[in-house]
Amino acid sequence: MQKTSSQNQLALLDFLSQKRINLFEIEELVKRINADTSLFPFLYEATKSEDVIISWHAWWTCEHLARINKSIFSPLKDELIERLENTQHKGTIRLIINILLYSIPVEKPISVPLLNFCLDNMLSLQMPVSVQSSCMKLAHKLCLTEPELLTEFNTLLDNVELEYYTPSIRASIRKTQHKKGEKKRGKIKF
Repeated sequence: MQKTSSQNQLALLDFLSQKRINLFEIEELVKRINADTSLFPFLYEATKSEDVIISWHAWWTCEHLARINKSIFSPLKDELIERLENTQHKGTIRLIINILLYSIPVEKPISVPLLNFCLDNMLSLQMPVSVQSSCMKLAHKLCLTEPELLTEFNTLLDNVELEYYTPSIRASIRKTQHKKGEKKRGKIKF
């Protein structure tokens, strides 16, 4: 006998409320939701839960789902950007940025609030390294659509005083600058 929709939703909520979930379990859930997208609205609603554990696990699952099903988040682009701007939890900020990075195609005109958020936080010492790095990747992706913005972005990176940043942020800056050099030589393909 197949589970009804409400039974699936309760099972999903029960799963997300566990104290510990490992990556293998998340990947299995992602495969299941990708196969039966009727569970996705319930998963996305769980990101709004007052229970931090449920919300965190739902966002984590959404991040992994964004890697394999890019189109599922497209209708939510504006809402994700708004939630990103209003989120205080730094881990959730990283997950939302990664969802936007993996799944949302860059369209003209680009989202100015999203670009500003990324530019403000990619070199912010108040943000965790993971947020800085993800913001840098997304800002670069957004700036690729506008040559003037890309020039400004590259100038910003060229003028960063690297000694104030962690080795991983320095590596992200160098990697982004390396992409700039490859783009000039025509080696990056999109």
